[in-house]
Amino acid sequence: MYSSLASARLTTGETIDISVVLAPDHQWQSQIIPFLGHKPGNFQWHLEMAFQNEKIPILETRFYLAVLQGQPICNIMTVEYAGIGILGHVYTLPAHRRKGVCRALMGEQMSDFTRRGGRYMTLGTGFDTHPYRIYESFGFRSVITDSGFMKFRTDDAFEAQFFGIEAVSIVKPDWRHWPIINVLCAERGGAFIRNVACELFGPSNFEGGYLTFLRGTIEDTRRDARLLVSATGAIVGYATVQPDRRWADQSMLVDLHLQANFTSKAHNLLRSLPLPTGSKILCWTESDTDWKIAALMEEGFQHEATLRNQVARDGRTVNAEVYSLET
Repeated sequence: MYSSLASARLTTGETIDISVVLAPDHQWQSQIIPFLGHKPGNFQWHLEMAFQNEKIPILETRFYLAVLQGQPICNIMTVEYAGIGILGHVYTLPAHRRKGVCRALMGEQMSDFTRRGGRYMTLGTGFDTHPYRIYESFGFRSVITDSGFMKFRTDDAFEAQFFGIEAVSIVKPDWRHWPIINVLCAERGGAFIRNVACELFGPSNFEGGYLTFLRGTIEDTRRDARLLVSATGAIVGYATVQPDRRWADQSMLVDLHLQANFTSKAHNLLRSLPLPTGSKILCWTESDTDWKIAALMEEGFQHEATLRNQVARDGRTVNAEVYSLET
């Protein structure tokens, strides 16, 4: 679905039309996909799925376009669910850079997002670069100091409300969870070792990683996950099982992470995760995550190894612990 938003005059005097395309839109598909043809594999997979509405109808994918003489010269994509989004695929054709195109398009995109009730959005860029400063001017802030992982929120109390203690359910991951899980991934504090298989340590952008993981759960029966979802729609925890690439997939990795208000649900979440048989399964944690260690031991995991002073956190170091289970 195509919608015209505004027009803008560039520093060169040229006038661009600014519009938004909500996928699927077969008329614009033939222009948007080639325009973003430089994006790597799993992002291309999403683009293809987005233009086949029966594939991912529950995820809103929008392409904000700056159009000059009928041709797109700049794009900003957002993926959203329930007012929570990821902003990405920001690209301006080289011949049209430094004309103010991106800033004009960004202004209309952000206005449209908040007008539609958008509440929270993340993005990833290089810290203190020209794009970083553009995003910062529109209210995005680094998740942690000197980081290009940025977030925007319309209410400073968003996380406190979103992660409020509510009833929870356990579900399998799907497309709608892509933007939402990044709220949990952006949270400061809590465990540093969050997901070894997905390389999430401390606050980390899971934008591309979630696509890789989701596709893996669809195409590889050895990969699985369960999400803990609160009544507010927040993903407040996850448990995953995946082959351990570091050992040529000969062993498996279980990862478990929960938001601080929901650690009492760790055992229920872990128990809901189907584990493969005939495998050695490893799980890494920090020595002071008592809730995680208790959940692992209740499921039969045994302590296997300690890496002393392996994790630097909050001005101190803690041990990394490895727990194992043979099924």
